[in-house]
Amino acid sequence: MPRRRGGTAKPLELGPAVVPEITDPTDAEKETELAVLSAVAHASGRAQGHA
Repeated sequence: MPRRRGGTAKPLELGPAVVPEITDPTDAEKETELAVLSAVAHASGRAQGHA
């Protein structure tokens, strides 16, 4: 397959608006990858005030 040159890569934005918040441990076990993305996307502000 020939290589294309001059293409543009566009990053995918993930954030709280597009990633569901997974809070149920059973759901997290079933969809581990989504649970990790959920934790990262929804972590802002959760640990504030804690050392």
